[in-house]
Amino acid sequence: MYGPWSAVKAKAAAHEIMGTSSVTVDQMVSYYNKRYTFPADTYRDKGADSAEAFFKILKEEAEAEGVRADVLFAQVMLETGGLQFGGDVQPSQCNFGGLGAVGGGAAGETYADVRTGLRAQVQHLKAYASTEGLNNACVDKSFSVCIAWNSQIRGVACDSAESIWKRLGSRCGLWYEAAFGSWIVYKRKSMVI
Repeated sequence: MYGPWSAVKAKAAAHEIMGTSSVTVDQMVSYYNKRYTFPADTYRDKGADSAEAFFKILKEEAEAEGVRADVLFAQVMLETGGLQFGGDVQPSQCNFGGLGAVGGGAAGETYADVRTGLRAQVQHLKAYASTEGLNNACVDKSFSVCIAWNSQIRGVACDSAESIWKRLGSRCGLWYEAAFGSWIVYKRKSMVI
């Protein structure tokens, strides 16, 4: 089905949460600006007055913890509808990963600024995908809970290209549907960046 093991490992590596990414800030901005209008009025006083500033912070925060910036970008775009929101979480919360938003009107966590919100999301992803400790002070209130809930998948090699995301989607807690992982893979594949 997948060919030789080396091909399986190469496909799986393309979907890893942790690692380096060749995506640039300019590529993220270009992708974003072709589809959305950046809500500068919302984020100006929260550290990002433009898409360029926002995605520069995104890349810095991802790289600080060893999370792939392209993966974080795809998740932010999916979770927020391109920073347009529309669900329980409001743009002013700087909660770009829906952390703590469990449905039924529960708005979830609120962060003081863009950097802190993105840092929390990065740390949340790292809790699921790595056995390494954090490089920055912990701002994800559920980091330790994620580690406990997901100890069976942290740092485990995947046997197919999408398995880490499918496992993540089925383990993220009540606020994610099982199809979440497949959506992230689809979103990331659909980006021409």
